[in-house]
Amino acid sequence: MTAEQQEYLKYGGIAVGTGLLVYLIVKSSKDSGGGQQDPTGNDNTGGSGYYEAPFNAQSVAENLFSLMDGYGTKEAEIIAELTAVNQSQFAKVVQAFGQRPYYLFGSNDWFGTMHGLKYWLQEELGVTSDYYRTLKLKYPNYL
Repeated sequence: MTAEQQEYLKYGGIAVGTGLLVYLIVKSSKDSGGGQQDPTGNDNTGGSGYYEAPFNAQSVAENLFSLMDGYGTKEAEIIAELTAVNQSQFAKVVQAFGQRPYYLFGSNDWFGTMHGLKYWLQEELGVTSDYYRTLKLKYPNYL
């Protein structure tokens, strides 16, 4: 191999290596959105390009109901249950919660009347409480 060919080989290797390095840097910056790319290929990405775990509004509604039903309310747990729920997901939770009998004196008394999630949260957290105010700021269209 001549000196000229060695020179071409050296510069060609540097060019290929540099191109590969640039490609890997650009590719990793596109992938660093914090989520995982959809491994199923079903495009369950919500338009973001990253996999989003399915949201189960019925499960959240049932959990909220169990935290509020009966005697005593677990305020901090209600807030924790709704921490990762966005505005559109909360609309689904409200719908899944539906109308449930609210008993004035705990569970299953004679005076239960049907009410939605807004009423339940107002009664259980108290309209003037910081818990309810926080939720009202987060979900102004529904509370």
